[in-house]
Amino acid sequence: TPTIISRDEVIVIDSGNNTLAKAGSGDLLAGVIAAHGAIGLCAPQAVSRSQCLIAASASIAAKQMGKDGIIASDIISNLGAVSNLTKD
Repeated sequence: TPTIISRDEVIVIDSGNNTLAKAGSGDLLAGVIAAHGAIGLCAPQAVSRSQCLIAASASIAAKQMGKDGIIASDIISNLGAVSNLTKD
């Protein structure tokens, strides 16, 4: 379970599944976190939003293709479908 600890809070994110245990998914997560940071989010918020977005995208990919056949680009292709989940 991903856990984010900052000076002021602890965030536990229980979304995601073993679909995320694929080559490139960590790089994908790092890129999405960097993008959220680039638009001005603080680190804990960027990390938590990114993890939720990636987990939701991976779940969609798994439903479309089955968990065993997923690669990072399949997760990327579903980011647009879930991007509204993290808007305020």
